[in-house]
Amino acid sequence: MKKNLKFYALILLSVIFIASCKKTDQDTPLAESKNDAVLSYIKSLGFSANSIKDIGVEYLVDGDITFAKNMEIPLNKSQKVENNLILTDRQMSLPSINDHKIGQYYGGTLVNQTNRINVRIMVDPSMNSMINEINSAIGQWNNEPSGISFSIVSSGSYDILIKDANLGNGGCGRARFPLNGKAGDLVEINKSYISGNSFDQRQRTITHELGHTIGFRHTNWSANGENQNDSDLIGTPVTAIDVPNAGGTDANSLMNGSQCGIGAAYLSAKDKLALINLYPIFYNAAVSQNFTQTNCSTGTPDVVPFTIPAGTYSSKISQADADQKAANALASQGQANANYVGTCGGTKPKFTLSNSSYRTITVNIIRPTGVNYFTIELRNYQTGVVTYSTATSSTGVVSVSSSGYYGIAVVVNTSQGSVSIPAEGIYVN
Repeated sequence: MKKNLKFYALILLSVIFIASCKKTDQDTPLAESKNDAVLSYIKSLGFSANSIKDIGVEYLVDGDITFAKNMEIPLNKSQKVENNLILTDRQMSLPSINDHKIGQYYGGTLVNQTNRINVRIMVDPSMNSMINEINSAIGQWNNEPSGISFSIVSSGSYDILIKDANLGNGGCGRARFPLNGKAGDLVEINKSYISGNSFDQRQRTITHELGHTIGFRHTNWSANGENQNDSDLIGTPVTAIDVPNAGGTDANSLMNGSQCGIGAAYLSAKDKLALINLYPIFYNAAVSQNFTQTNCSTGTPDVVPFTIPAGTYSSKISQADADQKAANALASQGQANANYVGTCGGTKPKFTLSNSSYRTITVNIIRPTGVNYFTIELRNYQTGVVTYSTATSSTGVVSVSSSGYYGIAVVVNTSQGSVSIPAEGIYVN
């Protein structure tokens, strides 16, 4: 009968789920109120008063079903609702590396492209004494090359509020999950409860809760006895989805649950991998175009190729945004480059190499008007060592310490800019 009641309750209503990080479950006997509509509703489902416990902002029923005290009681009790369980952390040992369900997971919702650029955190005055721990937690997430970042604001609009909260004995912290493309807007820390922990463990709690606000589930959710499909404090649906490219076991994950005061204090390699897979930085692909000189009063305008190399521009928003930045740079820089590199059909800068004396390379430059000096790059193909020298005349001499193959590249410097001449190779006796 009890199983039937549970099933009936799960089918009929939506119950708020919270990502609450605890050492142990702490229950308080119920102080019954006849005017409590939620309590009456729970009883109307067939649960006895003895099976209901008051655990603060919600009721715990039969040990594994929760009802938020501020829940909206459904008008249609036959309505099927999904994602209605609460996650309650329990004290547990460190997960075994052989547990195949330990891996990086996210809750199915992420911060969108616009809001992830700068997630603003407001620190409530109640948490001022732990500002160093908060800064350390923010630093952990920000120090990774990902497409999301946090910052603290002291006034105005914010995305997340961090505040102190009495979560009961064993409750270390809790947070909301992303909703409507925004980070979960609340992190609650049981400051007095974790105050006796080390600095590393205090900042670990805050780092862990910030992970929830951007979509991270507990790495060990399955071993922890949590449900795959749940919802958070305000009813946001939360599931457990494998992070792409970050599978496998990870007993060292900071996002393991039920490890307040004892867990990994810093993001593991797989935590970091999960972060950059969920919130990647996008880099542009190479883009090229030919540009024709527009500044020739005489002669024939040159057609000059111009390239923005791959990886020159990045974006936290999308690949298209990174590529657009490169396209914009190509359009704005390509023509200017053609106008100062082109010679209107005249002499192009070039160089020749000779090995006329012992272990010496002579670089002879054909310099058009306007060339002020040139820089020589010498690369030893055997050792990879690169050295540079400059010359103000048409001839540069480079000495080498041993025989072998060398590559020479030359950059001609003018008052308008620099022009690279393709490298040539030479063998030196």
